[in-house]
Amino acid sequence: MAKTTVLPSNPHFFKFILPAKLQGNLSIPKAFIKDYLEGEKYQGKKAILRTRKSGKSWIVSTKGYCFTDGWEDFAREHGVDVGDLLVFKHQGGFTFEVIVFDATMCEKEYPKVDQLFMEKARAAEEKENKFAQCLEGTARRIKRVKDHSCLTIVIQPSHIDWKTLSIPAKFGRENRLDKNSIQPCMITLKDSKNGKSWKVGLRHKDNGQAILSRGWPRFVNANKFKIGDECTFKLVSNGSKTKIVMEFKVSKNLNHEA
Repeated sequence: MAKTTVLPSNPHFFKFILPAKLQGNLSIPKAFIKDYLEGEKYQGKKAILRTRKSGKSWIVSTKGYCFTDGWEDFAREHGVDVGDLLVFKHQGGFTFEVIVFDATMCEKEYPKVDQLFMEKARAAEEKENKFAQCLEGTARRIKRVKDHSCLTIVIQPSHIDWKTLSIPAKFGRENRLDKNSIQPCMITLKDSKNGKSWKVGLRHKDNGQAILSRGWPRFVNANKFKIGDECTFKLVSNGSKTKIVMEFKVSKNLNHEA
């Protein structure tokens, strides 16, 4: 009697993480490609990786039998470490759900970010902005100076953890950065000392308030911001939506110095 093989509708493969696989490429088993991806034009195709950490999809390049560009970012964001076990569940096409198991042999847990938390976070941030506009002195979290083109920010946990910076509504209106004045675009943040610059995306909340988001984490990391540091921005050019330049200078919180 001939043997019949029943293929799973959502096949899986797993990978143990070795040191080289955190800083290089991650290979896909050749047998998996042969059995489940034959006929797929996977060579050089972008893979989509999803996890339970968030609803975000990660786009990762492939070359040959390996995940390449984007893999290190995915591993870093999900806290993948040497000795972890990753299970890849095929969801059709070149899309995989990834489940991470750590050294405890249990699925890795991530902080839960639900809708209630985000709503509370937004409410707290708006309250912080209103509070800051009413106070003066070093106790203020966000300080305004007489020059309407200048804004001094005292770095808070939200500026690092949430990977965004909300621009106070009044400053945004006075400098034509609000939703009624400008469309989402890329602006330039330029170091007033050495001239080095970073491109950062400006977008808006539903209420019209401006936010710096895309590129903000890279700007924060490059300047090694810590909680309590002060960063003063000065709008030096806002001739059009494609030519917005803000110079900045940083005052480090000496309490963080070794």
